[in-house]
Order: sequence, then C-alpha cells, then structure tokens
Amino acid sequence: MTSLLDPPSPLPAPLPIPVRPRPPETVNAYIRRLARANHLRPSQLRSYLCQPPQYTGSVRAPRLAAATGRTVEALLHTFPDLQAAPRPRQVRARRLTRDAAQEKLFEAIRAEARTTFSIRTLRKTFGVTSRTIIKALARVEQPRATSKSFPSLQPFRHHIDPLINNPSVTIWSIWMTLVDEHDAEVSYGTVRDYVTRQRRRAEWDQQR
Repeated sequence: MTSLLDPPSPLPAPLPIPVRPRPPETVNAYIRRLARANHLRPSQLRSYLCQPPQYTGSVRAPRLAAATGRTVEALLHTFPDLQAAPRPRQVRARRLTRDAAQEKLFEAIRAEARTTFSIRTLRKTFGVTSRTIIKALARVEQPRATSKSFPSLQPFRHHIDPLINNPSVTIWSIWMTLVDEHDAEVSYGTVRDYVTRQRRRAEWDQQR
C-alpha cells in the first residue's frame, strides 16, 4: 500500500537522441519515432514511460518529459490525450447472486484441483459433497456475452487470431508484436481483454 511518506518513483534519464514532436501526430506515433531514433523497441520505450511498478496502462506525462527533456506543460499542449496523472478508478459494488456465488466456488475448486487431485481432500477443504466437486471439475464457465467489439484491434485481427490458440504465446508478446512490427496504437490492457475473451470462448467450445 502506498502512503504519503513513500518516495516518488524515480523518473527516466534523458534519452541520448532528442526527437521533436510533429503535430498532429499521436503520442504513440511520437514514441515510435523516439524509440527508433534511440535504437529501442517501441514497446520497450512505451512500457518504460508508463507508471511503475506495473509499467502498463497509459504513458505518463512526467516520465515522457524526463525522457525527452521537454516540459510537462508543452507535452500536454502538443498531445491532449496524454495523462499527467493516473485517472482514479471507480469501484462498483457488486452483489453476488446465487449463481455467481456458486460459480465463484467452482472456480476456487478448479484452482485448488490443479495442485490437489484428491476429491476427498477437496471435499474437506471446501466443505461440500463429492458430487459438487465433480460438477465443478467437469464444468467450464461459459464466457459472458459482451458488446465490446475492440475496434482498435480490427485491423490486426489476422495477426492476433492465429496466435490465440497457441498457449506458449503470451499476451505480452502479442502486444509487443503489434506495437513493434505493425505500429499498432493499442494498450496492453486492450490486447489482454481481447485475447482472454477469445481463449475462454475457445475453451468453452471445446467442452460443449
């Protein structure tokens, strides 16, 4: 947990080769040019300019300013979509229905079963019957219907979809490929949500 007494995250050192912005280019386009001028992968530099320790999400204006030697004010004026600080998250209260509570139990049973293969042990751990354990292990949750269409990924579907069914390909590597090789202006979170949804759908189809 971060407190007011915690020291701020150290800012990046200035990059050796400065690059001037070219309005009206986007901040992602600017980072691509900046990375290639300094012999870096765009995905590598973009991650470095995000908020530590996760290094995901949106590029932070103070970190980009430190890396480029420009002021935060100048960058915010040039790139209106650039964030000076993280947006506060809205926490929504969720009420678990009976079905949702059951599915939460089933997920916990399946997770525990990856290391514990005894139905008797699982039954004692969760305080349920053997029938419930078997039902949980035999069931794969159907992906929830969603209207999210991921429009920013539509031009790159033919690059992403062949990789989804390969378990050795990580979501991070898919995102890096899109950013570095195809100049995609998409966040890691968008790629993560899309790949996770598609993999869950494929898993559900195999169990039907």
